[in-house]
Amino acid sequence: MQRMSLYILPIIGLIATILAGCGRVEHKAENQIAEALQEKIGPARSYDVNICGSPLKLIKGKMERLDIVGQDVQLKNGFKLALLKVSVYGLVFDTDTKEIRRADKTAYSATISQSELTRYLTKTYPDIPDLKVGLRDGLIDVSARPTVAGVGATVKAEADLQAKDGHKLVLDLKKVSAAGIPAPGFAREYIETKINPVLDSRDLGFNATVCSVKLARGSITISGNLDLVPM
Repeated sequence: MQRMSLYILPIIGLIATILAGCGRVEHKAENQIAEALQEKIGPARSYDVNICGSPLKLIKGKMERLDIVGQDVQLKNGFKLALLKVSVYGLVFDTDTKEIRRADKTAYSATISQSELTRYLTKTYPDIPDLKVGLRDGLIDVSARPTVAGVGATVKAEADLQAKDGHKLVLDLKKVSAAGIPAPGFAREYIETKINPVLDSRDLGFNATVCSVKLARGSITISGNLDLVPM
């Protein structure tokens, strides 16, 4: 038994040394990924990165899961996200070039502030006069002031948002009014045809799709999948 212990102890020590070294490699890799995201996705107030899985697999270029949380992320196309969460599953990368070879699945959620959504809509629909949006729990308020027979009339709508075609968020109108009066057909048609979609997830980049949407006071959060490999 004593002789066997003499053989086993060095092996246990070697394994412990390898694991400890990989732990440092893992931490270093997280820092390197966080730095790379500033250039790859866009500058942010912060990126927090967490690698899950076997340290030994990491050395071979495999990760079971990679979690990324970005605060105040400025995408390259100018879109600003208050919060970005990304989880990558089954990630395989080249240990030399650090390029991603494969990812089994990449899920994300992106939170957009009311002011950013307003900026996006006014840029997307520049011909809609006095376009405004307000976000609250479960609902979005939209208003505009089109000209009807030479007279400006304020049109307001209260709506939910529904995902459509995997990328678009469209208005599901609950209530429409014009000049404070329950709206005639033109007002409903105006909102539906002029201010839809409210958001196209492809404008975020990375071929992002939408599976769900959550409306809260002052913000909107969309969740779905994205294609990480071309990134």
